[in-house]
Amino acid sequence: MVIAYETPESTSEDPIVQLSMKESDGKTHTYNIHVNDVNPNNATEMEIFAYLTYQGHIGNKIPGAINNWAAYTALRYEDQLDTFGEFQQLFGEKYFTSTKSNAIAMIERVYSWMKNINHPDAKKQAGWCEDLLAMLNPVNDTLENYV
Repeated sequence: MVIAYETPESTSEDPIVQLSMKESDGKTHTYNIHVNDVNPNNATEMEIFAYLTYQGHIGNKIPGAINNWAAYTALRYEDQLDTFGEFQQLFGEKYFTSTKSNAIAMIERVYSWMKNINHPDAKKQAGWCEDLLAMLNPVNDTLENYV
């Protein structure tokens, strides 16, 4: 389980999310993630978690999702199912804290086919793709960049 807090040193110019998690060594480890330093094109799941948690904290929430992380992980599962034909269940502290991936590319892959499915759930998840892409890449938040 991961607990997220905004640190006392956090400012609107340099937001810092502190994550605490009990790891397999039995100890609780603490990580400070500077949100502005997160690169969604090359980030750990922990960094994406901190980024999306902070976005929710400041009111930038994915409509229809329990929270931003839930929307992101639902799309990641869709991508794994489409890519591998099964869920890879990429969990565990080493993956969460150390393995870098391209969150934007994953969401773009899901969006490329999800947007064409004529079903209310698919339309909702395609909307999550749009919202997450805008949230993770606010400089280039037009959909033309993702089609």
